[in-house]
Amino acid sequence: MLKIGCEHTYKYLLYYGTVKGGCLIRYDNEKGKGDHKHLGVKERTYEFKSLRRLIEDFRRDVREESSI
Repeated sequence: MLKIGCEHTYKYLLYYGTVKGGCLIRYDNEKGKGDHKHLGVKERTYEFKSLRRLIEDFRRDVREESSI
């Protein structure tokens, strides 16, 4: 279940995908859904802690995806 709304004032979208536009990983906080991430076709709530942590978590997921 996705949490609606955000507890912070940041708007973000981090994207990692294929050359042809296929989304592999995306972190965002679109209006009405709040903080969440997409891992392939799965969508999960993301617990935003800080901008630094957001980037670290995104990079970790990209590294894990790239190593497959």
